Amino acid sequence: MLVLGRAPVQVHVHANEGDVTFPAEVILKAELGPPEFFGVAPLSGTLGLARAGQQVEIARNDFRGPNRLMVKGALERHAFESGFLGVPFQMDGNVATFRFTVESLAGLDKFSAYVESMFPALFSGMFCAPLEIEAISGILGGHPFTVHGAVQVSHPIYILPNDPNDVLKRHFDANSPKNLPPIFVMSAARYLQQADRLDVSGRYYTTFVAEKVLNLAKALEAIFPSEKIDDMRALLTTLGIAEEYKEVFASIRILRNQVDVGHVALTYLQAEDFQAVLSFVDLATTCVRALVNSLLGDPAACSRLAKLRKPSEAKAPDAVTFIRRKYGNLRPPKYSDLTKVPGES
Repeated sequence: MLVLGRAPVQVHVHANEGDVTFPAEVILKAELGPPEFFGVAPLSGTLGLARAGQQVEIARNDFRGPNRLMVKGALERHAFESGFLGVPFQMDGNVATFRFTVESLAGLDKFSAYVESMFPALFSGMFCAPLEIEAISGILGGHPFTVHGAVQVSHPIYILPNDPNDVLKRHFDANSPKNLPPIFVMSAARYLQQADRLDVSGRYYTTFVAEKVLNLAKALEAIFPSEKIDDMRALLTTLGIAEEYKEVFASIRILRNQVDVGHVALTYLQAEDFQAVLSFVDLATTCVRALVNSLLGDPAACSRLAKLRKPSEAKAPDAVTFIRRKYGNLRPPKYSDLTKVPGES
């Protein structure tokens, strides 16, 4: 179960306590996106979808190579009826309408959470469709309700002066290496850059929290080669890092190992726990940035860390060589059938 990429939600009924009597009838509407998948918006090419028989082209950028599909028109509007967890629903465009009865408000809370976490994921069983819930609302016993995120997201805001040139100049003067820096420091800088990209790439702030933590942990693993966190603590001490910030770096690696980052999560985080993780990740990102910048501007510290590393050859791992040779001509399965390879007799 994806934990960190989904903030907990809660139901808010627009009625006074006691106005709703149970059992109560529920009409729940879930709006999904992106709308082009459901035929209610023109195709953009981003999803890689096209109608059968349609001529398509691939947009190309000289620097990036093949980029995305170039298509026109729209898919057929979705309109069908089926069931989800035993509850009938009707799909009209990108809105799914569920009708059922609940014995308590807790029942509506639970079903809303199931719709938010499971319903869009089931589309992935048929299509390569990165679908998400855009909104959930409805009627409970004649009273409207809405579903909200249950955490208060805090995100750092960086205020630059009207002319940031002086800030950028001072940054490069202090941190841009005069000679080629050690590869492990630049590797850490690239993992930090990837964490920053993930921060702004998701449709929601929480979309790639787990992947962001993973990249922060990789940045630390690039700098400190030992898998033992206590070894990293000792090296941080030699760099003069304050005890409190040393524990931030240790906690990044612990979080990576225990909470929906490096391993599958079958648990659920309460809203207050989720909030604590979000706030910590913001703090941790700033700390990793400060560490990378300090090393870029400190060749002596880089030299000391470099002596701890074993020499390695820059070549493709055996797994990459195997994949390149083995799977170049293997066709993907048709209709989710893994029992036979298309084209084989």
